[in-house]
Amino acid sequence: MRHFNKIIILLFIATIVSTQFIYAQNLTMNQLVNMRKMDVGGVTNILNQKNWEFIDADEETDDVLGNVSFAYQKSVYNDNATSFLSYYFSEELQIKRISIQVNSRLKYNEYLSAIKKFGCKDIGSKVIDGKIYQLYQGATTSFIISNGITQNSYNVNTSYWNFELRDNDDF
Repeated sequence: MRHFNKIIILLFIATIVSTQFIYAQNLTMNQLVNMRKMDVGGVTNILNQKNWEFIDADEETDDVLGNVSFAYQKSVYNDNATSFLSYYFSEELQIKRISIQVNSRLKYNEYLSAIKKFGCKDIGSKVIDGKIYQLYQGATTSFIISNGITQNSYNVNTSYWNFELRDNDDF
């Protein structure tokens, strides 16, 4: 009987650990900073390894940056997801940007804390078209954070945050 109880306890612990591991597959701000410097293939490989789902891509033109978009923990019933990420690029202009949307205040606070730990300066904030925009700038990277409201599938207003990472020269 003791052996059976140990097995049940081990299975319970394994379930908790695996659930935490799956949730932990979302990205850290350090990973986002590093990914911004990669090419499309590098970004795609990392996101595929972390169970992100590819959702769209557009090639670069003379007027528009190229981009690839992914979703994390995307619903099978609709287009909702825990996070959305877009990687923007221009080979010709040498531009690389990362934009990630999160729907969790916990993830927002984690990302903002990391940006502050990088030593970035708070340049200022504005309200534009019903969204709050904040700009933080480090030695080489700028972080544009926007906070908006959207309605979920139950017609309840919910907050989302978008973090855009770009080179300081890319303004």
